[in-house]
Amino acid sequence: MAQDDFEQFFAETKQKLGHKIALCDLLIKPVQRIMKYQLLMKDILKYTERAGDRMDILEKALQVMHVVPKACDDMMQVGRLQNFDGNLSAQGKLIYQGTVAISDNAPSQPFKGKDRRIFLFEQSAIIADCILPKKEFGNPTYIFKSQIMVNKMVLEATVADEPLRFILKSNDPTQPNAFLAQANTMEEKDQWILKINSQLDQQKTLLAALVDPKRYQNQLAGSVNSLSLEEVDKKKTLFPRLTGKSKESSHSSLGASSSMHQNSSIQTPSSKSNSSTKSSKLFGFGKKVNPASSNKSAAQIVWVIP
Repeated sequence: MAQDDFEQFFAETKQKLGHKIALCDLLIKPVQRIMKYQLLMKDILKYTERAGDRMDILEKALQVMHVVPKACDDMMQVGRLQNFDGNLSAQGKLIYQGTVAISDNAPSQPFKGKDRRIFLFEQSAIIADCILPKKEFGNPTYIFKSQIMVNKMVLEATVADEPLRFILKSNDPTQPNAFLAQANTMEEKDQWILKINSQLDQQKTLLAALVDPKRYQNQLAGSVNSLSLEEVDKKKTLFPRLTGKSKESSHSSLGASSSMHQNSSIQTPSSKSNSSTKSSKLFGFGKKVNPASSNKSAAQIVWVIP
């Protein structure tokens, strides 16, 4: 039996029984089961917290259960794309996808938007016409219309007097058309702008690394060094707060310790040998050191004090 025969049979059965809910609504689909796993994991996490047991592994599992349903939906939507001659696997990871109203007219012309699906991959953005299902049990299909490579993509995030619109086009001379898109809400537009700009920034970084690898490595090393210096400065400013000491008190402690060192240098030979023995036990792990090096060890002790 063909798919049409099945659909006709279930439609007639629904009409005879007077049911308002279709058969597909009564079935639990795999994606819906995954959502139930997410709810179950939340309950387990709640009772685990009450019991005072470890929660880190369960929290990671819950994060995975948030990611899996979206990944499944993305793959289902990409699988409905038709008439695309290229290789979808070569486009990289799917970053974002959604339906927006897109007009082929220029921004100065009247907006005539049609529902189109945009699939934003790592390497390109695919724009497709959105065809709604004609039958009750059908799914929408997407007919390929255009493709813009990310390394040639140009984004205009703002359109005059139209806060929900943005323009997506290519700097390739063979693709002169610009796509004027309009999101349903401001939050949806912000998501598109964020995702597209993120991919454009990654392309710029990759291009800079390919053009001048040495300069890119130097810039990367400089940024790492600046971050490490900032961490050191933070620790320096944080240490007096933790100890309750100011800079003046730290300088005075250094001065006092240095004066103690000077006073300790004017001692009898027996006291000098005792001090050298103590310092050797502290910093030499029980090894004997020369008395001449005891002053050097004491000086090192003074400067080790924060």
